[in-house]
Amino acid sequence: MVKISNILKNRITKVVIFVLLVIALGVTVQTFWSTAKLNNDVKSRIVTAMLNRSVNEIDVLLSQNPNIQKLATILLTPEDFEIENLKKKMPAFIKFMNETPGIDAFSAKLDESMYIFINTETNNYIKLVEDDNNSYWTVKDNKLHEVDFSDSRQDSLFNFFEQNILTQTVDTAAWTYHQISDSSNEVPYLISSTQWKNAFTNGQYGLISVYINANDLMTYFEEKTAESDEEMFFIHNNKLMPDIFNDSVKQEIFAHIVTDEPAFNIQESDETIWGALKQYNANGLDFMIGLVIPESSFSFLMRDTRSFILSYTMLSLALILIIILVVSIYMISNVESKNPDMMSEEDILEIIKRGESDNVEFKSTIRWNLKTNKSGKEIEFAWLKTVAAFLNTSGGFIFIGINDDGEVLGIENDKFQNEDKFLLHFNNLIKTHIGLEHANLIHIAIRTINEQSIFIIKCEESNEPVFIKHNGLEDFYVRLGPASRELSVSETIKYLQDKS
Repeated sequence: MVKISNILKNRITKVVIFVLLVIALGVTVQTFWSTAKLNNDVKSRIVTAMLNRSVNEIDVLLSQNPNIQKLATILLTPEDFEIENLKKKMPAFIKFMNETPGIDAFSAKLDESMYIFINTETNNYIKLVEDDNNSYWTVKDNKLHEVDFSDSRQDSLFNFFEQNILTQTVDTAAWTYHQISDSSNEVPYLISSTQWKNAFTNGQYGLISVYINANDLMTYFEEKTAESDEEMFFIHNNKLMPDIFNDSVKQEIFAHIVTDEPAFNIQESDETIWGALKQYNANGLDFMIGLVIPESSFSFLMRDTRSFILSYTMLSLALILIIILVVSIYMISNVESKNPDMMSEEDILEIIKRGESDNVEFKSTIRWNLKTNKSGKEIEFAWLKTVAAFLNTSGGFIFIGINDDGEVLGIENDKFQNEDKFLLHFNNLIKTHIGLEHANLIHIAIRTINEQSIFIIKCEESNEPVFIKHNGLEDFYVRLGPASRELSVSETIKYLQDKS
């Protein structure tokens, strides 16, 4: 039963090591397999963060409405609608508009008979209406010049203003979304109107409006970011603007609208394109803002992630290998901590397989000289001094019936009548040369290996010095590597002092 139990334990230990190796392989495969997914998660977060940053800036721009307030302070009185005042103020005013993100046009009205409309997209075109008298102006060389514009030159924004804004009244500033058609296509505009009170016309309220080209606004935020390849867009009423993408990208964008994923990617030729969408519902507006960007434009941000993945993989493998090493050491030490009669055949064969060492020695016989074919005291002394050396050092095993090459010879070569005679001879030698006071530290057993009997001696380390009595002398031996060495008197004293 004991033998079966030890074999079972040994096999379980080997199974544990095998399982740990499989886990190590699994960790490696799993890590590399999940690297792509982890990378995609990080890329998704990067793209989403880029979009959120731009959306937040757009929201700040629209919610604070700073341009309206600045523009409202420029034209406040009817006198400012007079030509001479316009000549003074319009160049600086046009410059301000050109430097403000996305503003294409501006209108200000005192009433339906007195208003001004400025379009910076059409050569800084200005139309001034005063009591049905129309005049047309433009800014050139930082000066206001009157020009002759025919009705055919009036742009779509001005037409929209006359048809929709001129008669409009609002209580507070609000943004509205409009698709305004020009000669070639529809342009998305965000228009904000706000009241301003004219103190010179008996408290009459005028109306100031700003017209922002949404496409230009997207371009502004693209250029503001470090990623030059970033393309921003928005979707309103299932219409993509600006419509600058090929069919495969557009299809992916619209397919992503109905998903809950924060970002998406698409393989385009030899490049991976990443994109993200976000619903914008504030300041009276309701549309979807998005961006697309090639992966190569932000791949440099992934270096830390790759380093983390590599470090994680190496740490996992190192930990598993350490566990395997610890289990292996435990397995070896556990085998060698057993007494000979408790060791399984596998345990014994494992020690023999490892060969001689600082705590293992092989002897072919206990007394018989195989070369002279007769009993010899030198053969007995050879293993007796090893017993003393093991007792004085860290303990160890002596295998009788095993030659130096680890070949099993058996104890039959000692030519004892039976095993009892063999054991009696061993005990007599121990009593004579080692001393019975140390017998409790010596464990023995005759075991059968490969159908041959071998004799195993296990020595424990002694707390007291052990001297071997030989030829009327007492010698002191210690184990140094795979050999037993006799120490001189001075060496013995120093050794025992260091040991204590």
